[in-house]
Amino acid sequence: MNEEKNLFELPPAQLKPDNKEFRERNPIWTECKAKLIERYLFYFVQITHTGTYIDAFAGPQESEKHEMWSAKLVIESNPRWIKNFYLFELKPSQVKFIEVMRDSQPPRNKEKNEPKRKIEIYPGDFNVNIHKMLAENPIRDKEPTFCLLDQRTFECDWESVKTVATHKKGGNKAELFYFFPEGWINRSIAALKINKNEKLQKWWGNSSWSGKYECIR
Repeated sequence: MNEEKNLFELPPAQLKPDNKEFRERNPIWTECKAKLIERYLFYFVQITHTGTYIDAFAGPQESEKHEMWSAKLVIESNPRWIKNFYLFELKPSQVKFIEVMRDSQPPRNKEKNEPKRKIEIYPGDFNVNIHKMLAENPIRDKEPTFCLLDQRTFECDWESVKTVATHKKGGNKAELFYFFPEGWINRSIAALKINKNEKLQKWWGNSSWSGKYECIR
């Protein structure tokens, strides 16, 4: 029997997400997630030979550990065939990291058929700026598109997910990777104190969130 191959080597699955030790080792999960995204985009461009990449929360989670930084891994992966990058980040300190990373990219290699690249940075709230970005840079129906929504917990409004998902009116829709914090969702909801109902309704998309989790029944 042939052994199933993974996209990259995985660490032993020994800890549950709510385990204290797991939370202390969270960078392992962050690094594996970043590698998964980079590998997925590698195979994505093997098929498409082009594409647009949207990253809603593009700053590094660990500023000194670039192996955990999804946007950097994707931009610097080979072959360099993705041509459009739209990077969103709320925190000014994170925006500076993205700017340095963008400015450090090597010039286009025409011998390897690399396209002329556009890397646009949108500082501020993704939920506001996604509308501006799509108005300024409408994505063609035939343009292969990948959107990473790697929120920490409640940062991505459901309306923003719908905006990206319905932007293209024909052809293949944008591929969306949406991070849902299943391992700590109850704890995070319980910790919300200010504008709890409004925040959760924007995140969930409607008021039905109130019956979904034990801590808020």
